Amino acid sequence: MWSLLWEQVQIEGEKMKQVVFVMLDEYADWEGAYLSSMLNQSDGWEVKTASVRKKVVPIGGFHTVTDLTLDQISSDIDLLILIGGNSWNIENTELKQLIGQRLDNNQSVGAICGADRLSSKEWAIKQS
Repeated sequence: MWSLLWEQVQIEGEKMKQVVFVMLDEYADWEGAYLSSMLNQSDGWEVKTASVRKKVVPIGGFHTVTDLTLDQISSDIDLLILIGGNSWNIENTELKQLIGQRLDNNQSVGAICGADRLSSKEWAIKQS
């Protein structure tokens, strides 16, 4: 799967694209590592991080300072990645709206492991 995504990244890499990795407290810090490192080494992608607040603590315990808060994420980013972990049962209206708006506008949202709980729920609500 990763190699297919990487081939697509290289093909589309003519203009600088933006990806934002969303992480919550107790995020699984290893889950986004491979994808983010591949994108970060590409000349075609700018990698940013975001959360509900500027500082989060992942399962691994290394304190993380994000680049953005949710309200600072531009609506025209090319890819939003939700990193899994233990906190995706969160009741956060801003996060749900961000995911819902992207789904409504057919914009790319990737969800890893536990993060698919929230994104799938938002998609199902939009379809009903």
